[in-house]
Amino acid sequence: GRDAINGAGANSALGVTLQNCSINHSNNSSIVLNSNFEGAVIQSNNIKNTAWKQGMSAMNAFGIDAKGKNTLVSYNSLDSSAYIGIQYFGDGTTISNNFITNFDVYLTDGGGIYTWNGWGGAVKSNLKVLNNIIINRHTDIGDVGIYLDDWSNNIEVTGNSVAGCGSGMSAGNAF
Repeated sequence: GRDAINGAGANSALGVTLQNCSINHSNNSSIVLNSNFEGAVIQSNNIKNTAWKQGMSAMNAFGIDAKGKNTLVSYNSLDSSAYIGIQYFGDGTTISNNFITNFDVYLTDGGGIYTWNGWGGAVKSNLKVLNNIIINRHTDIGDVGIYLDDWSNNIEVTGNSVAGCGSGMSAGNAF
């Protein structure tokens, strides 16, 4: 299949937990939970080689793509993502204590941890990126450890360590 775990077709799912999973060589993304997955916990997973075979990806290629509100993404290990390590969107989401290595391997304009809020998007609340370690070993000047893209807002970024990236953090049009 394209994605290892994909909840895109679900109408609604509250409090889903994905824990202690091992995912290696997914063709596109490893874990995808859309905005209907509120209160999800994605914790203590080991994810490697996301979208590693060129041409198999649908241009998403996320290690973890968590779009629901009040999501916790913590204590995951992600290595070698063709694009983004962890992407998140929903209010009340916390991304904490993750270990991310080697992202943007084939694609660019992403990050180890990435969010955006559209063009002139809504005001967000209670987003946190805390105590993550991000190391990129194939350094490209465009690689960003923590990328708060267009109109990202109200995000606490504290205690993270970033190495081997073109930029440790970027906040493009963020407020």
